Amino acid sequence: MIGNQNTLLQLNVAMLSARKEKRSLPHTLLNGAAGCGKTTTAKIVAGKTGGGILQVAPESIKTSKDILRITKQLDRRGYDDYGNKVGDIYPTVLFIDEIHRLPITGQEHLGIVMEEWKIPVPEKEAKINPHDGMGTSRKGRMDNCP
Repeated sequence: MIGNQNTLLQLNVAMLSARKEKRSLPHTLLNGAAGCGKTTTAKIVAGKTGGGILQVAPESIKTSKDILRITKQLDRRGYDDYGNKVGDIYPTVLFIDEIHRLPITGQEHLGIVMEEWKIPVPEKEAKINPHDGMGTSRKGRMDNCP
């Protein structure tokens, strides 16, 4: 990628370090003007880490059910049900273009999932369908990501 050598060099160092330590690349924010190669860079990272890429529109992340739908699409090889490493991992790059448009509730849910590997289940959502993988719960329960 012409003009992005410094960015790619920094990402390459981070990817090599993550591979050596058998972990995924840390959460990464790509910033730049339209057309500068953020999407292409995310695709390069996905290719070099051995995982796929999942592109998501920020407007599609509003509730815990949205987060659940997204997490079900991630490659979980090498992780147990609680997010602990149990083997070689093949992390999926979750690319959210125009992330500044992510609704506040989506930001909260995504942040919890990224840090704690759990999905908050509000009482009203938990009672909608107890067989949707989230089960029934008391208000504020956290379910493990599937």
